[in-house]
Amino acid sequence: MLSQERLKQVLSYDSDTGLFFRKTKHHRWKDKPCGSTTKGRVYIQVDHKLYLAHRLAFLYMTGEWPKYQVDHINREQSDNRWSNLRDVPQIVNLQNKSRARSDSTLGIIGVRKNGSGFMASLGHNKKVIYLGTFRTTDEATEAYLKAKTKIHEGFIP
Repeated sequence: MLSQERLKQVLSYDSDTGLFFRKTKHHRWKDKPCGSTTKGRVYIQVDHKLYLAHRLAFLYMTGEWPKYQVDHINREQSDNRWSNLRDVPQIVNLQNKSRARSDSTLGIIGVRKNGSGFMASLGHNKKVIYLGTFRTTDEATEAYLKAKTKIHEGFIP
């Protein structure tokens, strides 16, 4: 497994920008960020193996691999600034979700059509919490976000 020592031999990490740079004398890569982005995530190859950049950032900064999942606080998977990363259990990472599921008919997280109104609900401890039915999607979304901020410890508005 890749060690912090080996990582620092081949890459440098700018914690303020979240970018990694190869430590090479080859002019082609000098001063250029390394990595490729796929589905919003940055991958970097080290010693012929691909790693997620946010996991490398943890190894680089702490000397250890993350214990759980690396959550991007601002939900931007390509933003690997150290201040934007936290090592959290999966449940906390899932609580920091702000986008609706792909099968959502309204495209609004926590809100669905209910008769002539819009129902807001929230999952917690394997139960659905009904937050009410509202006249507009904005009112339902506001209720959902208010409850999510209060109930889900991992959610950062």
